[in-house]
Amino acid sequence: MQAGRTMLGDIMKRLPPIAFALALAGAASAQTPSRSRPPPSPQQIAAARAEASRVIAKTGHPELFENVTDGAVAKVRHRPSGAVCDFGVDDKAHALVLIPSDATGGEGVSCHLRAVVAFTRGLTVRRMPAAPTLDALFDEGAAAFKVEQSRYGQVKAPDGLVGDMATGPGVTNPGLPPSRTVRYVVLGKGGRRFARRQVMLIGDWAVMSDFTSTAGEPLAGEMLGGLLAVDDFKAVAEAQKAAPGS
Repeated sequence: MQAGRTMLGDIMKRLPPIAFALALAGAASAQTPSRSRPPPSPQQIAAARAEASRVIAKTGHPELFENVTDGAVAKVRHRPSGAVCDFGVDDKAHALVLIPSDATGGEGVSCHLRAVVAFTRGLTVRRMPAAPTLDALFDEGAAAFKVEQSRYGQVKAPDGLVGDMATGPGVTNPGLPPSRTVRYVVLGKGGRRFARRQVMLIGDWAVMSDFTSTAGEPLAGEMLGGLLAVDDFKAVAEAQKAAPGS
């Protein structure tokens, strides 16, 4: 299995950035039925639902979560925020961690999402006790993310087009609040990795969507990481919009 993953990673490193991003996007959406892909079997869905239930039970607070698994990937919704975490059934390295109400920055949840091919994702939502500015949230999140990534090697700003994005006005998405993104290239013994953290304030929830890639070019990681972050933000935004009294 490890040899297969290594071979696949070597092939994907040679792909153009856009082709690489599309390939990863296909892997990330593997749970979505299509005409060319058979739907998940009842056994696969049952295994995924069982894994989601296991992850929920492990938190010790099942009342805060809902098992929303509808395919071969385990999906858990955080009821208060609406954030959705998905986990691979065969990848036990994932985690769902509660942020207690007395923690700095307020209550919430953090989840480390499944790895697909050569990337990992992370999602953190926190209900803020006092409304911060987006800039303050970004400064805090960017500094912490740099410390986290420094464990893997030398952290530097990306160059080229992705570097230009970091200093530009940013990207807005219809129906969503403004966001800010920090991007790093990490050079270490294990090779180069691209890492991004995008932050957004949705009501009184601070949402941070993380993405790291160890294959391909930074532009490919930026494309896919940005698409996945929008999905994270939309889930929270839609839940808050539908909440009573909103």
